[in-house]
Amino acid sequence: RNNQASQLMFLNIPNTFQQLANLVPASLRVKPSFLLNSAKETIANNKAMTVMASEKSTFMRNALDRSAENAMRETESMIKNQGKIERGGKWLSSNAYLSQIYFQNVLNLTVWGASYDQAIANGNGEIDSVRIADEDVRQTQSSMAAEDAAAVESQTPLVKMLMMFYGFFNNMGNMYTSEWAKTSALSGGRGAKRAAIAGNYIVFALLGRVAIDAVRGKIGDDDDD
Repeated sequence: RNNQASQLMFLNIPNTFQQLANLVPASLRVKPSFLLNSAKETIANNKAMTVMASEKSTFMRNALDRSAENAMRETESMIKNQGKIERGGKWLSSNAYLSQIYFQNVLNLTVWGASYDQAIANGNGEIDSVRIADEDVRQTQSSMAAEDAAAVESQTPLVKMLMMFYGFFNNMGNMYTSEWAKTSALSGGRGAKRAAIAGNYIVFALLGRVAIDAVRGKIGDDDDD
């Protein structure tokens, strides 16, 4: 599964920028103010955030260890093929998947830290806060790990390749459906909440496309070619 993801995302630098869209659904579960503060902390003190999340959460420790292993494997592969890559002028592209691994770690830490802080601020205990933060990362961020694959993905190699992103989009569908269903219990402000969920979904759907077009220089280009 990891190899298939690497092969699919290899040479796809825009995917790195497209990952930013994953913060949009996260904002349904975590207030933007907490996300912003966590993002600042993650960027400024990445090592400290990594250590904290790993010590508090087994889920995050496993996810971060897995990412480190993937990064090491990709780095070793690039070193072996460095001459060929440089001669072909593709060194930047060859680092695309590696950059995605790093960037996804930043997003995971940002969402986890924000969710944890919000849960603590809401009066939850340590154990519940960690559980809530783990759940929010699982629900809003992508994963190429075999243990996170949906049952329908665990079939033949061809099916695994074709259904690689089924789990992520299934998670997104379940999360938006769940957030929408929660509005039924609201005594007031139901319409505003549902409008916010619908708007969030639209922004999530559009932002990924905008990110790709921006990287490829297509924004504002009216040429159909």
